[in-house]
Amino acid sequence: MQQHKMLFLLTTLLIITSTSVFAQWGPDQRLTNTSGSSFLYNNNAWNIAASGDTVHVIFTDDQNSVFQVYYTSSYDAGQNWNAPVILSQAISNIWSYAIAVSGSTVHVVWLNNMENRFLYRRSTNAGATWSQEDTILMTTQNFISHCIATNGNNVYLVWGDNRIGINNLEIYFMSSNDAGLNWSTPQRLTNTGNNVGDNVPSIAVNGNFLHLVWGRHARILYLRSTNNGISWEPERFLTSDTIYQSQSVIAVSGNNVHVTWMDQRNNQIQIFYRMSSDNGANWQQETYLTEISYTADYHTICAIGNNIHVAWRDFRTIPWHIGYRNSINNGMTWQPDIILTPNSFTQEGPSIAAAGSKVHLIWYDNRDGNWEIYYKRNPTGSGIEEEVRSKRQEVRGLEVYPNPAKTFFTIRTPQTADRSQIKIFDVTGKVVKEVRGKRQDTRISLDGVKNGIYFVKVGDDMIKGKLVITK
Repeated sequence: MQQHKMLFLLTTLLIITSTSVFAQWGPDQRLTNTSGSSFLYNNNAWNIAASGDTVHVIFTDDQNSVFQVYYTSSYDAGQNWNAPVILSQAISNIWSYAIAVSGSTVHVVWLNNMENRFLYRRSTNAGATWSQEDTILMTTQNFISHCIATNGNNVYLVWGDNRIGINNLEIYFMSSNDAGLNWSTPQRLTNTGNNVGDNVPSIAVNGNFLHLVWGRHARILYLRSTNNGISWEPERFLTSDTIYQSQSVIAVSGNNVHVTWMDQRNNQIQIFYRMSSDNGANWQQETYLTEISYTADYHTICAIGNNIHVAWRDFRTIPWHIGYRNSINNGMTWQPDIILTPNSFTQEGPSIAAAGSKVHLIWYDNRDGNWEIYYKRNPTGSGIEEEVRSKRQEVRGLEVYPNPAKTFFTIRTPQTADRSQIKIFDVTGKVVKEVRGKRQDTRISLDGVKNGIYFVKVGDDMIKGKLVITK
């Protein structure tokens, strides 16, 4: 009997410890310190991106009497940060700005609203140096609320556009298949007529699948492509209620697609959620993530493995703060929501990203007398073992041999696999090697990789089991 009691106590302690580890958010870190005001762009796009232990952040600041796009980064998973640099080379009225990363290649697009131009810069060495500012699109009408996503050498850009008529907003799409060097002709994705207003798109990618959500009046719609945007399936409504929905945001992890939006069906603005486990073919029931006892808006979402992270502007107290909620089982259940910034100042505009086991969050904050960018991280918020165990991430036909390996190993992939990005990362989630596979059997040298246990990912698909290196 005594042994059973001891076992029960140990099991309970293990559960409590495990839960507390996954909930350990670190202290707030101030990323900017200027005489001007620093801001983040709200909602449908991201101002933060992460790959391995490298974290990338963009923001605007008017310290030079005009708002410009700034960039800063951390190479040690958010513990230390590099000094911000200006990305926008020409004086412009910066309206919206977005960032995406694939491996060591970083893409940033922002809108010069004075000249209706999309401006673009990229870095191929994790933000150490940048290409020259390039105009990738210019029209005589207005662009609104763009979003970018990337996978390997493919980059995708979506936005709202009224080039057909001042009262006729439509969703447009363009892409690059050479990591941003050249871009396709803009493609019109919606055709709804005057005074309808398709706007604020959000895009995510999984292999050849592109997933797009946006708002039309009081509804949220979904559109997908199964061939990298060459063609698109018919649009579908994601929301059943017609009271008021807006500001949809999308995230993808393997075949799992997660969408959140602002919803007023309960006479209070809440964050609602819906997911698909089969790359958008079918969708589970809508559910709410925030309570009707307070307003929640301007949210952000990211997903990795089985883990989903959502943050928002939370009005349960005045001034408002950043609320947060997460799921560790692909949205089947959710952990209790919490306030991440419980102080007496105002927080706005959260943007969230995850890589490996770590979750990264930024927002802007007025605790310093003006608006500054702040950062917070959870080093174990997306445990890498959770990602490895996700059977939905596995693809039949992926094989690694020899295992254990000494000087090299070979990855065998099915014909349909996305081999544009093969990553090896350690148990902390740090990427230690990244290559591009050209054949079904790709041989990878282990030069520079130390002894230990590693995990291998091909595109968005995790190799089942662990790679052991013993030299």
